[in-house]
Amino acid sequence: DANGGFTYKEKEEAAPVVQEKVIFGEMELETEQLIKILVNREGVAEHRARAAYLLADHRHINAVNALVDAVASDSNLDVVREASLTFSEMTGYRSEELLDVSSLVEWWQKNSSEVKLALGN
Repeated sequence: DANGGFTYKEKEEAAPVVQEKVIFGEMELETEQLIKILVNREGVAEHRARAAYLLADHRHINAVNALVDAVASDSNLDVVREASLTFSEMTGYRSEELLDVSSLVEWWQKNSSEVKLALGN
């Protein structure tokens, strides 16, 4: 299944944020599988947002590049939000505006080499 067999089970407190959902088998997904889900603009937006969130534990330059791409080009604001938050967590990027795409992309262009060295890959 292209979506990694995702089945959602909401916690009993029906919280609307991505972090409150449990996806069975998600912890076994590799970095490249999560990236594939994130960049698939035809895929379910909720899956893309969750993939962006889960990439925080996959500190790899390919993951960071995919997050930047999602922030810059995904049409779903939930996906952009999660990708931006994960990008900030992975890189140290900070902005007053969570959805300030141009500032994030500009920061990444200036700091990507340093971040890549820090990630060690």
